[in-house]
Amino acid sequence: MWQNPVVAGPKLCLSECGGESLAKMFFQKKRARVTLGARGKKDKVLGVHQSSHYGGHNRAGRIMMFNGYVLCFFVVAFSPTVCSHPIELIDSGQTLGQNLSWSVALGDLNDDGSLDAAVANLSGKDIVWMNDGKGFFTSTEQGIGGRDFNFSVVLEDVDADGSLDAAITGNYGTKIWLNDGSGTLTNSGQTLGDSTARSVAFGDLDGDGDLDAMIANASPISDMSFNTVWTNDGSGLFTNSGQELGSSNSWSVALGDLDGDGHLDAWVANRANQPNAVWMNDGTGTFEKSEQELGNNQSWSVALGDLDGDDDLDAFIANRSGQSNTVWINDGSAHFTNSKQDLGNSDSYSVALGDLDCDGDLDALIANDGANTLWINQGGANFDQDDQTFGEADTRSCGLGDFDGDGTLDAWFANHGAPNTVWMTQGRDGDSDGVSDCLDACPDDPLKTEPGPCGCGISDVDSDGDGTPDCKDCGPSDLDGDGVVDGADLTLILSLWGTSTRLADLNGDGIVGGADLTVLLSDWGGGD
Repeated sequence: MWQNPVVAGPKLCLSECGGESLAKMFFQKKRARVTLGARGKKDKVLGVHQSSHYGGHNRAGRIMMFNGYVLCFFVVAFSPTVCSHPIELIDSGQTLGQNLSWSVALGDLNDDGSLDAAVANLSGKDIVWMNDGKGFFTSTEQGIGGRDFNFSVVLEDVDADGSLDAAITGNYGTKIWLNDGSGTLTNSGQTLGDSTARSVAFGDLDGDGDLDAMIANASPISDMSFNTVWTNDGSGLFTNSGQELGSSNSWSVALGDLDGDGHLDAWVANRANQPNAVWMNDGTGTFEKSEQELGNNQSWSVALGDLDGDDDLDAFIANRSGQSNTVWINDGSAHFTNSKQDLGNSDSYSVALGDLDCDGDLDALIANDGANTLWINQGGANFDQDDQTFGEADTRSCGLGDFDGDGTLDAWFANHGAPNTVWMTQGRDGDSDGVSDCLDACPDDPLKTEPGPCGCGISDVDSDGDGTPDCKDCGPSDLDGDGVVDGADLTLILSLWGTSTRLADLNGDGIVGGADLTVLLSDWGGGD
């Protein structure tokens, strides 16, 4: 990060911090529906927008919460971060619940600054788990969702009151549960549709500033189960738009601006060997199917994110029945090309995207029927499987978020036939300064966590007291600290002639005089 000292005659001139500038990450910041502007690196990443068992809610691959705000972004726009250290996930030892869990959604339900969890269960009531801030979860004993066959849960602020509500999909439609702000969820009485709903995604589809819903439906007895769009009146009351979008046994939907026109489009993952489909939004919430037919697999989950770093949304698809997971690359206009990578064939149910190795790109955590896997993005959407695996249960969903506040992403696995588990990322602290490398802008400097005037690895000390750190000061003759010994310094020394001013007493004899002028002239022209 910083250049070596440059020796110039009798003076030691340290160049200022060169090379890469401190990386920053900028996001579109939202609380409920209002865009509030950008934030920088110092804000802590608390969560990642996960794909649930049937896709869950995944507008763009990530969700983040800074100072109580939910952040969502549709194009990942950041330069590489300052660290790229290997990561390790450790089983926390928690066994959470005994039901047949199919989905998990993460969010701060009680406004205490830590990520809580809502879990949808196939049998038995769904459960809310509260985080103590250190990554340890306790059930609230709330039984939400009834005892229906529930497939996915999503957390969004649908009524714009600043707290996260819950939408639960199941055999009898999608039900809306409203949060009172303390994490207590109450059935709103609304059910969106009566079809078997596998997945729901929320976003402002019609441009009126509130969160609408697209629901992926799949009938167990018929292929004629249309996906639907529901518009929000702003208070959390939804109306069916009347659109019937496809009849392809859809199991996951993700929303994102796929063609860069400012409107949220939809990627729908289909199974029963039917192609995935992309639906384009005209800005009013009216969708038209694109001509692309993307794959012909048993696709159970889709997550959108900028996988190749070109500022548009690509797609990571989790496939079942022994078929490889796939990555589809967007050309920026919503035309997708298969990257032709074979990313495991472990009967995958779900994918969650997040920067797990802290190198500035999105990696993929995969929930499988068996050992769960991690795929590390090597840049350009080229993925290599990590040698770690996580659990041996039949995992239906995974979620990523910073559960313990250490700046790294941890993982929740929702398991079918076994308790849910939480795995914590072992944060690296290479310089042992007590700050994890992914939050430390100077990961190899134990004295700094921010670069300061001299950058990382160099002291900011000003030994001659001239107001300029030594790293930018080419010696005592640079009286004005502008980085060069010139006429301005000569004028200054002459103005102080005969005084005992320490700044201009270059030879330290207690008076500014001819000997000091000789020193200054010998240094003439020197600079950083």
